[in-house]
Amino acid sequence: MKNRIVIFTSCKKSLLLGFLYMLLAGVIIGLIISFFGSRFSLRAVLINTAIAIIFSEIIYYSCWGLFTVYEILIDREKEEEMGEFRLFIRVGIGLMGVLTGTEIAMQLIKYILDINLMSSTKNHLYMLLFNSIIGVIISLLFFFFNRLKRSLEIKIREVEKLKNLNLQSKLAVIQAKVNPHFLFNTLNTMLNLVHTQPDKLEKMILNLSGIYRKVLELPEDKLYALSSELDIVNSYLNIEKIRMGERLKFNIKVENEALYSFQIPPLIVQTIVENAVIHGIASCREGGMITIHVYNEKNKKSAAKNNVVIKISDNGKGINFDSNKGVTGFGIYSVKERLKLVYGFTSCMNIYNSENGGTEVKLEIVVDEN
Repeated sequence: MKNRIVIFTSCKKSLLLGFLYMLLAGVIIGLIISFFGSRFSLRAVLINTAIAIIFSEIIYYSCWGLFTVYEILIDREKEEEMGEFRLFIRVGIGLMGVLTGTEIAMQLIKYILDINLMSSTKNHLYMLLFNSIIGVIISLLFFFFNRLKRSLEIKIREVEKLKNLNLQSKLAVIQAKVNPHFLFNTLNTMLNLVHTQPDKLEKMILNLSGIYRKVLELPEDKLYALSSELDIVNSYLNIEKIRMGERLKFNIKVENEALYSFQIPPLIVQTIVENAVIHGIASCREGGMITIHVYNEKNKKSAAKNNVVIKISDNGKGINFDSNKGVTGFGIYSVKERLKLVYGFTSCMNIYNSENGGTEVKLEIVVDEN
C-alpha cells in the first residue's frame, strides 16, 4: 500500500517531466530527420518535428501508463523474488507500450496532419519493427539503471545504519569513561572523611547512591531529562559542599518549567560543574560560587527555532587557554564529543573567562519552536 501511495504522489511530477523531455526529444529528432531525410526547408522541419513530437509523446505516455499500472498491481518485494525473470516482464511491458503508442501515434498523424505513414503494409511493419527495437533498448537501459539505483539506495541505507551504530558505540565508550572518572574523584574525597567525619561521610554516601541510582536508570538511547541531570548535579555539589564547607556555594536556576523535560546526554552538565569545582573553586582559598542557569533564547538564524542554553559559571581562578589547542582535558573533550554525536551541528559549546573573574561555559542546542 505504501508503494502505491508513493507512485500516486509522484505521478504529476513524472507526467510533467516526461512531457518536457519528450517535447525536447521530438524537436531534436524532427530536426535530424529534416536535415538528413529530405530537402531542408521550413515546411519540412515543421512537419517532421510535429510527427516526431507526436510519436515521442504518445509512445512515452503509453509506456508510462502500462508501467504505472504494473507498479501499482505488483508489490516491489514480490517482484524482487522473481529474480532475472522480471527483466523479461519489464521488457515485454516496454515493447507493448511502444507498439501500442506507435499505432495510436500513426492514427493521430493521419487524422491531424493528413499524412498516412501506413501507406503500405511494408512501411507499417518497418515502422513497428524500428520502434520495437528502440523500445527494447530503452527498456533494457531503464531496467539496469533502476536496478543500479535500487542497489545504491540499499548501500546508502546500510552505510547510514553502520554510521548510526558507530556513533552509538562511540557514545557508549565515552560514557563508560566518564562514569569511572566521576566515581574516582568522589571516592578520593570520601576517603578523607572515613576516620575524621563519619556523619558527613554518611551524607556523601547517600548522595552518591542517589547519583548512581540515576545513572543506572539511564535509557537505552543514552538521553534523559534535564531534571535528572540537575538532580545528579545537585547531589554532586552537596558532596563537594560537605568537603569544602562554606567555601563552596551554588545556585541552580531554570527559567521555564518545560525545560526540565528537555532531553540531553547524561553528565554533560555534571562534568563541567566538576571541572569548575576542581579547577576553579577548590584551588581558591576563599572558595567561590557556581551558578547554573538554563533558559531559552531566540535563534539568530531562524525565527522558527530557538536555543536551549545551559550556562555554567563560577567566580574562581579562571581557565588557562592553550594558544594552539584552546581548552584541553578529557572532561571538556567528552562533553564536546557527546554534543557532536547527539546533536551534530545544531549545538555548540563556548568557554571563556568572565569579566568579573572565573570561567563561563555556555552550551547552546538548537531546537524547533514547536
